[in-house]
Amino acid sequence: MAKLPVRSATNNKNIWHLFGPPPFLKGEDRAAFEKFLSQFSANVNPTDTIEQTWVWDITTLTWEILRYRRSIAGLYATNTVRGLRIVLEPLYGTENSQTLLDRWAQRDPEAIQFIDKLLKVAGLTMDDVSAQTLSVIISDVERIDGIITRMEARRNSVMREIVRHRATLGAVLRNSISEIEDGQFTEIGAPSQNTSSAA
Repeated sequence: MAKLPVRSATNNKNIWHLFGPPPFLKGEDRAAFEKFLSQFSANVNPTDTIEQTWVWDITTLTWEILRYRRSIAGLYATNTVRGLRIVLEPLYGTENSQTLLDRWAQRDPEAIQFIDKLLKVAGLTMDDVSAQTLSVIISDVERIDGIITRMEARRNSVMREIVRHRATLGAVLRNSISEIEDGQFTEIGAPSQNTSSAA
C-alpha cells in the first residue's frame, strides 16, 4: 500500500490581511495579537485557505474570550468600593464610611490599615468584601460568562472542523491512491473465440 503524500503548509506570509482588520479595541496590543496569530498558525500548520480561515477564527475568538475574562476582573476592581461599603456601613456608620471609603479608594495607607482592623475585629476579611462585590455585579458577570461560554463553543467547533477536514481529505487521498494502484493491474481474460473452424 502506498503511503499518503506529505502535505506541506501553505505560505501564510501576507495572507492574514485578506480576513479584514483584527478585532482590536482602543489600547489593545496589535503586536500581541499578531504573535498570538503566529503561534496558532505554527501549531495548526494550515494547509489550505479553508484551514487558514479557521486559524483566523480561532485566533480572533480566543482574543475576544481573553478580553471578556479581563472584563470580569475589571468589574471586580471597579466595584470593590461598592462591596466594601456594604460591609463597612454596619460597622462604622454611613457618613463615616463614605469619608473612609474615599480615602481607601485613593489608596491612603492609614485608611487601608484602619479598614483592615475594622474587618478583623468583625471577624471579616477582604474575601468577604469580594463576596459582597460579586453580589453587586453578579448579573453582569453571568451575562459576560454566557458570552464567553458561547465563544468557547464556537472556537471548539472550529477546531473540530479542522480535525474533520483533515480526516475527510485523508480518506479521499487514500481512496485515490487505491484507485490508482488498482488501475495498474488488468485482468487477463479468456482467449478470444473469434477464430473460425478449419475447413
